[in-house]
Amino acid sequence: MKSKNDIINELCHDAEFKNICNKISKHKSEDFYSETILQIMEQPSERLEEIYQKGINGFKLYCTYIAWNMYRNKYSPFNKKYAFKYVELTNTQLFEKVEQINAEELLNAVNKRIDFINESYKGQFPYDVKMLELYISTGSLRKMAKATGIPHTTCYNSINRIKNQISDAINLEHFIG
Repeated sequence: MKSKNDIINELCHDAEFKNICNKISKHKSEDFYSETILQIMEQPSERLEEIYQKGINGFKLYCTYIAWNMYRNKYSPFNKKYAFKYVELTNTQLFEKVEQINAEELLNAVNKRIDFINESYKGQFPYDVKMLELYISTGSLRKMAKATGIPHTTCYNSINRIKNQISDAINLEHFIG
């Protein structure tokens, strides 16, 4: 019967388990592998020895289960240490970032995008275009339905139809060029 240390040592030298950890977490895979081993080391000795006695494949499956849950859980030790953290900018840093942006180029890009979107729904039925304008002005489908007296489902279908048309045009623009 192997002890907990022997089992952990064997797992640490197992290339297959390391490869599994690399496949689960492509980002910071070495750190993820280390955190997974630490998590397995924290398991009770009796539990690890019992699972290992049932067979090496079952034990690897158990360790893979621990790794997968640790990767998916936002409260896991790995995600607490290595997850992306938001950084607050001070006012001076924010102004420096804003100064780096060329306002005229940004305005031209935004206007170009707005013109493209306007062109993409010009071929639609005038009813759908008016519904979109009303939706933009009211801000929600319920308010729009209440203001016009048109059923909510009809408003939804009209807005959804034109949103899909705009989305398709934008996707086509990225595809073409």
